[in-house]
Amino acid sequence: MMDALVVYDSAKLPAEIQKLQDVNHPLAPDVQFFEEKFTYADLAKQFLWGVFLMPAGVLVLVLSTLMLFAIDRSSASYDSMVNTLFTADAVGFIMLVGGFWLLQSLRSKYQLVRRQQQGLAGRHGVFLVGDLLVYHSDSATRVVPRASFKGMKDRAVQFEHEGQVKSFTLPAALVGQETQSLDKAVATWGN
Repeated sequence: MMDALVVYDSAKLPAEIQKLQDVNHPLAPDVQFFEEKFTYADLAKQFLWGVFLMPAGVLVLVLSTLMLFAIDRSSASYDSMVNTLFTADAVGFIMLVGGFWLLQSLRSKYQLVRRQQQGLAGRHGVFLVGDLLVYHSDSATRVVPRASFKGMKDRAVQFEHEGQVKSFTLPAALVGQETQSLDKAVATWGN
């Protein structure tokens, strides 16, 4: 029995899962596939978030670092102020990296949008095959065996991974189908 997987590099997936993601490899008749829909509006939102987060992260980093050097070291609250400013530095760094990641992933998402606009098949979405639910998104691939499936709550698939209950939200838009058909198929698959 396979354990649940959350993989960020498709090359590390089992061969049968990699075949599901390959547009040049036909899907078997027993595979249900729900392709996630991407739009130019999604790209614009992602671009704006990236453009906002990167300079905001730099600003937080610079200001908190400057404030760190301006603190009166003899102050009674020096230690708590330093901890607060280090936390602000960490937040700024996370904002900077998050913004960079959003902007860096725009190219691949743009290619997905163009493929869909041209009517070409893609392989980002949810696969139901045998005892596996596979969700291939832009950032990761999640493989959930039926034995690890814990149900759905508000369109979020609940599953056990490494002894903890994890979840991910199903795609908000599908190519050529309504999201209710995916919800129903996952619920049926899980029973």
